[in-house]
Amino acid sequence: MFFAPVELSEQRRDEMVEQAAQAVVRRRLESPALVALEMTPLSVIGANLVMLSTPLAGPFLGWRFCDELAFFMMDRSNVARLAKRIEALAAGSSSNPQPATRNHASEGPAR
Repeated sequence: MFFAPVELSEQRRDEMVEQAAQAVVRRRLESPALVALEMTPLSVIGANLVMLSTPLAGPFLGWRFCDELAFFMMDRSNVARLAKRIEALAAGSSSNPQPATRNHASEGPAR
């Protein structure tokens, strides 16, 4: 690891969880994300892939971010926190359904 501290602070970990969960829910990808997060070896494999791709992705995403992401994914409890936060945000957003949009194609020709 190049730039990240040996361990993520709780504050940074919580920021990463919140940002990732909000991005997943905003894109309505809760189900695929939760399935992927529940796959146990994914966190270890993902952390290793992040470390492997850091020399290529680092200049674009930031060296520190790549290192923090690898540290984040190495700890299975962080992945569990992320899954719980996605579930909580998805439950909150499903209680506020979007207003129905009118389907103008089924109304027939305009007069």
